[in-house]
Amino acid sequence: MSNKNKEGGALKATAWRMPTDEKNEYLYHLQVRGRDKRQQRKLLRILKEWKNIAFGWNPKDNKEFMLLFSKCFNNSKDWVSWAKTFPFELQELNPLNDKPKKIKLGLASQQTKRGRPRKKVMN
Repeated sequence: MSNKNKEGGALKATAWRMPTDEKNEYLYHLQVRGRDKRQQRKLLRILKEWKNIAFGWNPKDNKEFMLLFSKCFNNSKDWVSWAKTFPFELQELNPLNDKPKKIKLGLASQQTKRGRPRKKVMN
């Protein structure tokens, strides 16, 4: 199976914080790309409290879609706790240089083993 087929159904999301006039307002945009319509419906159920602000697709094959959502959070902790439970691949961009932040969000956060590493016992 080629890499293209393996990644074809996976949704990939990118998020970034938008600047606002309010100092205590944390407005985030979430852009999701994918091909699988079943996962798209699942995503829309998960993001029902988010505002859908844009929709697009790849004009070459009409299969790849792109959705853009927006939501305000009370503080950055609320954003991070929500983002760590997101069931798809997710990365947050640094607003200063548009590079991904090192924090693990989405699936990467859920696959991280927590706690102290155990020592290997050799017999």
